Amino acid sequence: MCWPNGCTNLAELQFVRIPVDVTRLDLLLEETGRLSEADWTAGSWAELTEAREAGPALREPGANPAQPEVDAATDAVAQYA
Repeated sequence: MCWPNGCTNLAELQFVRIPVDVTRLDLLLEETGRLSEADWTAGSWAELTEAREAGPALREPGANPAQPEVDAATDAVAQYA
């Protein structure tokens, strides 16, 4: 395939997947995992639990989350850390 500024051999094209950084998410999940339900209202604890459930789901084999998904889960958990 040729373009005005050169040719490209599509057979040599390689796609590279940039690794997703889950470091902060892992740290926040660990930190919030040490919290005690007794220190929270029922509603707040339910919100925290819901936010925490998204993190491990992104870490399951085959999940292949994009960085924005990981960032959103991280931000959700960070509210409670």
